[in-house]
Amino acid sequence: MIGWTRTSPRWAAVFICVAAIAFPAGRVLRVDWIAYLADLLLVLPFSYLAWQAWRSAGTRSENL
Repeated sequence: MIGWTRTSPRWAAVFICVAAIAFPAGRVLRVDWIAYLADLLLVLPFSYLAWQAWRSAGTRSENL
């Protein structure tokens, strides 16, 4: 499994898992700072993953 490709980095997976817990907690409890933290924890890893996918798509199209 170490050579597995197209996986997300561990930090991104951890951020998404923490956000998955914080998101409903922030909304149900109506604690603003938890809701903002959950939003940030969702935006950062997904932005990174999108950036990586976009860059690799550009590289693949140049090789065609």
